[in-house]
Amino acid sequence: MLRGRFGKKSLRQPLRHAAALFAFLMIFSCKERTFNFSEDVDIAPVGVVSYDREEMLRKHRFDRITPSGENIFAAALRWAAEQESQANQFARPEQSANNISRVLEMAGINSYSSPLLSDVIGQVRARGGWIIPLPRDARSSAQIIESYFAGSVPVGTLVSGCLNPDCSGGASSFHMGVVADVDSNDHLQLMHNNWHRPENRPWRPHMIPLAWFRQGFSSKWMATPWIARTRNEQGSLTSFSAAISEIPIFDPANSSVTLVVIPEILAEIKNSQAVVTDGAGAVMPLRSSRANSQATPPADLVRFAECKKLKMISAVPANLRDAPKGGVVCKIALGTQVERVNAAGSWTQVRGVCTDGRPESGFVLSSLTIPSC
Repeated sequence: MLRGRFGKKSLRQPLRHAAALFAFLMIFSCKERTFNFSEDVDIAPVGVVSYDREEMLRKHRFDRITPSGENIFAAALRWAAEQESQANQFARPEQSANNISRVLEMAGINSYSSPLLSDVIGQVRARGGWIIPLPRDARSSAQIIESYFAGSVPVGTLVSGCLNPDCSGGASSFHMGVVADVDSNDHLQLMHNNWHRPENRPWRPHMIPLAWFRQGFSSKWMATPWIARTRNEQGSLTSFSAAISEIPIFDPANSSVTLVVIPEILAEIKNSQAVVTDGAGAVMPLRSSRANSQATPPADLVRFAECKKLKMISAVPANLRDAPKGGVVCKIALGTQVERVNAAGSWTQVRGVCTDGRPESGFVLSSLTIPSC
């Protein structure tokens, strides 16, 4: 890479050469990241994918896809094959964030990589992306998706799921996928490090491949159906349900699910760069003005840093802690208004009233709050 970008710099221009080398080293250092692998392993370098855009758009059905979404989807498809060569590291439980980071890097997007899902979300939030928690009610969730996206979640949107309402627990309690295409049953699909496997039961569709499982692997990067959508006569999304029940962590009715939209995709939506396809060869601009986000997000999603009034959205009382990951001070109920004091990555320091009536300050997970300005 160094030779390709800077090898032709003249040695008679030492200052320019040194400046270019310094810039390269800075870029390279920004792309380095750690992995939460237990063993000391060599990770293959990441190459940005190349693909036939016209063929991909003709072959797959997309409700809404932008240029960044195209890159992410192409990378997700490529990683489904390439993960196999690094299965000992990536095709395992608790590697969700590393797999998501790998796909984003293969798509040429390096700003959000982390072995921790909370850090991925925190970095998207910090750069102006949308963090949209879904309530544990299908109709209310559908209304939110309709309000933000006219019912069509953009390809490349990250979908985070937590088994516990406050997103507590070990790494196996969290999972993340990326919105992909629409299958032949009209189900919106996710690509993720699937852990649905035939342990003590017959193999069923949407489990990891049986041959893969017999090789000793417990997860595989692949597509699985996510939601079945219900629309009214006007085409508006009115409700949805889990397309399959065996992966409950992505089901808003059973888990705490959050949509995470990177700012690159938001900018492309606002610039009317999204297209819709039918999977049979037709590729059309997304012309509906309602389907294109406006210059500002919906009123209830003002920039996090600009709003100090927050509302708790955890279905059960959330833990208020004395420090990030610290001891529990008290519980704060669903819908409680709190004041933001400071934000630190995936944690937010707030002041609020506990369920027992005490006013307290402490830290809550940022994903359990939404702006209420």
